Amino acid sequence: MTATVTQAAATEGSSVEVVQTGENSTVFAFQRGEETTALVSQTGGMVNYASTNQDGNENTLTTTQSEGEFKAVYATQVGDGNNATHTQTDGSNNLSSTGQFGTENIATNTQTDGMYNRSNPYQFGNENTATIDQSGGEGNWVDAGQQGYENTATTTQTGGEYNGANTNQFGNENTATTTQTGGEYNWAGASQNGDSNSVTTTQSGMWGYIYSTQIGDGNTVTSDQQESGKSVAAIQIGDNNSLDTVQHAVNYGRSVTVNATQEGNGNSAETYQAFVSDNLITLNQMGDGNSVVVSQQQSEGDVADITQEGNSNLADVFQETVGQNNATATVVTTGDNNTVDIDQINTESSRATVDQTGDNNDSVIAQGWGITPSPSTRLVATTEQNGNGHNASITQGGIDNAASITQTGDDHISAIRQEQYGRNANNVANSIQTGSLNKSDIFQRGPSDQNTTNVTQGGSENDAVVSQDGGNTSFTTITQSDIGNYANTWQWSAAASYVTVDQSGLDNRVSSRQIGQRQTADLTQSGFEGDANNKQYGEDNAVTVTQSGEFNESDILQETGSVFNDASVTQSGIGLVGAVNQATISQFGSNDMATIMQSGGSGNMATITQN
Repeated sequence: MTATVTQAAATEGSSVEVVQTGENSTVFAFQRGEETTALVSQTGGMVNYASTNQDGNENTLTTTQSEGEFKAVYATQVGDGNNATHTQTDGSNNLSSTGQFGTENIATNTQTDGMYNRSNPYQFGNENTATIDQSGGEGNWVDAGQQGYENTATTTQTGGEYNGANTNQFGNENTATTTQTGGEYNWAGASQNGDSNSVTTTQSGMWGYIYSTQIGDGNTVTSDQQESGKSVAAIQIGDNNSLDTVQHAVNYGRSVTVNATQEGNGNSAETYQAFVSDNLITLNQMGDGNSVVVSQQQSEGDVADITQEGNSNLADVFQETVGQNNATATVVTTGDNNTVDIDQINTESSRATVDQTGDNNDSVIAQGWGITPSPSTRLVATTEQNGNGHNASITQGGIDNAASITQTGDDHISAIRQEQYGRNANNVANSIQTGSLNKSDIFQRGPSDQNTTNVTQGGSENDAVVSQDGGNTSFTTITQSDIGNYANTWQWSAAASYVTVDQSGLDNRVSSRQIGQRQTADLTQSGFEGDANNKQYGEDNAVTVTQSGEFNESDILQETGSVFNDASVTQSGIGLVGAVNQATISQFGSNDMATIMQSGGSGNMATITQN
């Protein structure tokens, strides 16, 4: 059955109404004029088809599809101020498609229950509005397109499963808002190209997916996902980019994921994940004003993987897993005003890694702080910086800490602080700096099985200070090469202590303190001002100092019930500026032994006192 209705040059306010029941019916309706009305109703049956065209302004089109299946409504409105309303209720595989051309047009699509129903509103022109409401059912789909000025699109999905909503906007004041409540496996997507773009999406229920693409101008994406099994993917290219996502569940559950790519201009990204497990955040930023803030809380197995390239980079990562396992944070920045701050609180087997290349680098990693003493265990922190302003600081408080800092070229500064809560575990710290204003400061404390420190610095204003408190065994190794050299090491109450310092060339100076237990120290300086000062306070003492060339000076004291004493100083002459060369050894008690050798002149002096 086929019906054709034509109203050409219709009088103002004219109307047409078509009702289809049963099967295999077809309607064609055409209206031209102002304030015309078309009403199409398809009830029951199957394989019904309705095509409606309105040409003019302030026209109204209403289509209703209920029950039945394989029904289709196609509507076209050309003009301004037109209104198209489509309602699909129950049924399956029904289609509603609207095309509006003009200004201040409104398209409203409602899908209730049913399966595999599809709604497609497309608007071309200015100040158009599209509203989509999906409720219940499954496999329902809305695909909305807007092209022109001051666009806006709103989609609401309630309940149901496998429902999807997609909005495409091209040009000017774009806005897309999607809300999905309840249900499972729902999908929401928005694609915007040009001008003042914005996407806001809210999902609750399980297994939701959000996808956004924005290219150019005032870009913004905001997502809010509740319950678990959620995923957000967003790509922003150009201009005032921003991304803000929130993912959380009431109880611990399946993973949530954020994948975001930003390229160029005002970049910023901020994500929050809580009360779920195996969370993943991956962010890529390319150029201009980059910034990232990531927060993962009350969860386990968190992964944050961030890459920044170029310009004003900043990254801030916070992970709190409440005694759960395996938080991982990785930040890579390349170029310009870099800075990174990673906090991992109350975690076990957690790892933080930073790799920075070039410009005003700064990197801070803090692990295990919050509750004191912290339950955190097996913490690993690595930071690597290559070139320019460097500054890296690692703070670890927990059980079994490991830290490493590598800096290459320019203004280095490096500090590592490790505090151990618990026995039979290790503090391990490494710092390697090569070439320019080197400095390193390492502190290790706690009843650890072993405190280990390695500092290697090459060339320029060298400086290294290491303090180790407690521990079964404390090792310190400092190697510094040419120019400003200075080293200062302290060890308290280590069952097995050891210090080795090797400095080569120019303004050398060393100060070493070891208090208690199995002390030993081996210090070598080669050339120029030299100075070595070592004090050991009691127990199995031993010291060796070798200085070669120029002003030399050494002062060794072993006291406070010193036991197996041993001290040796070798200095190889030259002296001057007040004619210094000088060595003093004082030992007080037990198996003393002392050796001083000075060679090659100027104001030599040697004093040995033993009790």
